[in-house]
Amino acid sequence: AGDPAQLRQLAARLGAGDVVAAEARQSGGTVEVTTTRHGAGPPQVATASFPGLAPAVESLVREWDEAWKAKTILRFDATGSLRVEVPIQSMADWVKIRQRLAETSEIGKIEIALLTAQSAELVLSLRGDTDTLRLALRQRNLALVETAGAWRLERLDAGVVPPTR
Repeated sequence: AGDPAQLRQLAARLGAGDVVAAEARQSGGTVEVTTTRHGAGPPQVATASFPGLAPAVESLVREWDEAWKAKTILRFDATGSLRVEVPIQSMADWVKIRQRLAETSEIGKIEIALLTAQSAELVLSLRGDTDTLRLALRQRNLALVETAGAWRLERLDAGVVPPTR
């Protein structure tokens, strides 16, 4: 279901790893729903029958909610710290980034190791792993990128990514 090229474009625009297209067909009192998940690998297709449209929608929403919760659950047993470089363009830019980090529940504490006019070096105390943190930050238009063992935080809505120094 759906045009794979358009769905990949949608996923890229939204910063999503996967896109799910659902198609429902009613036959008598039964609704057959086919979902196609487009992601990194080949499309994954699943089909299920339901006694009506409302139960079909409820089931799909419940399934997606559970999958989302499993990916984003805070794990207090998996804590650690992460040193991150944050390029900044202005004081207003720094304030926006700092506010977004403070709103991220996967971050317990933020220590400023170094702050200059062009960048900040932070030590983040984590609740969970870096994959969960990446997902949470993406929701706040921030990207956590690892390059050669060093971590960098970038604003996705800044228009222009500041150059590396």
